[in-house]
Amino acid sequence: MIKVVRLKGSSMSPLYKDNEFLFCQSDFEPASLKEGDCAVYELSGGLYLHRIKRKEENGFYFGNLDDLPEHFVPFSQVKCLPCERKIENLFLILIYPLFKFLKDLLSLK
Repeated sequence: MIKVVRLKGSSMSPLYKDNEFLFCQSDFEPASLKEGDCAVYELSGGLYLHRIKRKEENGFYFGNLDDLPEHFVPFSQVKCLPCERKIENLFLILIYPLFKFLKDLLSLK
């Protein structure tokens, strides 16, 4: 599933900017992520986008290039991954849900 997340803050600048809208995919396996990947995770009731600093057996330590201290997030709290920003990939990301819907609708008959 594709989600749209609006970013707030500058902790991931220049890669991601304040008030930027980000397409994210939520169908992934958190254990497949590695150090350096970015992910959106839930912590204390909020959603955050940061870079994975270290991978542990059951989660990640996230941080950024600023003074944000590393903090542990279990795999279950990692919600989605940023999608690529290339125009052709964004087109596919936007069209895929419509394609899937039509395919599911036609298979009902």
